[in-house]
Amino acid sequence: MKIKAIPIFLLILIVLMSSGCLANNNNGMPDDSVTDSMDYKEDLEIVLRSYEQDFGVAPASYSAEIGERVRLTAAIVNNVGKDSFVINIEAEGLEGNNWIESPATDKTIEQGEIGFFDIFFNVPNVAEGTYIFHIYACYDVEKASECGMDNENLIGSHQAFFLSVN
Repeated sequence: MKIKAIPIFLLILIVLMSSGCLANNNNGMPDDSVTDSMDYKEDLEIVLRSYEQDFGVAPASYSAEIGERVRLTAAIVNNVGKDSFVINIEAEGLEGNNWIESPATDKTIEQGEIGFFDIFFNVPNVAEGTYIFHIYACYDVEKASECGMDNENLIGSHQAFFLSVN
């Protein structure tokens, strides 16, 4: 009898559930402030190394109130032999990125190592709904704004972050 491989999304779900991210009533976050929210670095490292991925973000979605501060963690594995990396975030259908408190900056990552970026979102006074942010990672790019789907130095595939405002 053949054993079928577990799909990547199922493994991610299992890792997140076992770490307690999805097993509480606080939208995947512990009871302390959102600023000091769950550290996804260990989970991201497990998933990226297990599936030989180069780029990932966590959480993939979050439900927040107006005025809340939300942390997103992005991770890049340096498998390209370069040392300068950037993260760019594009908000779908929104003017500007006034949601993003600490835009990702240049980071040096040693070959074979993982670099982590903490990105904070401040939820402004907006209509209820789900807002989508596209996250890109690139190497050897002058400005983060140059990093996008069409950049030849794009790492892996872009990631999406879904932020539901209640």
